[in-house]
Amino acid sequence: MKPTENLTADDFKPLVGQNFTLANNHTLVLKEVETQDSHHSDFRAPFSLVFTGPEELKLADVVPLEHDSIGEHHVMVHRIVSHPDAQFEVVFS
Repeated sequence: MKPTENLTADDFKPLVGQNFTLANNHTLVLKEVETQDSHHSDFRAPFSLVFTGPEELKLADVVPLEHDSIGEHHVMVHRIVSHPDAQFEVVFS
C-alpha cells in the first residue's frame, strides 16, 4: 500500500465506477477524478475524487476510506452536492 502522500490521480483513474468503503460501512462510488497541473516539480499535481453516495450520509470529517487496490487511507471527505444525487469529494494537494 502506498502512503497517502504518494498517491496520485493515476492510482485512482482505473477505479472510476468502483465502490469504496468508509469506516462507518457506507459505500461511495468513485464518479470522477479531477486533475490540475502541478505548480512546482517538487510537489504532486493536485487532484480530487468525486464520489456519489447515500443521501442520508452527512460528512465533513477525516475518515478511513478503503478500496482493495489502494488499501485504507484516512482522508478528509466532505459533501459537495445534495439531493437528488448526493456527492462527496476528497482533495489531494
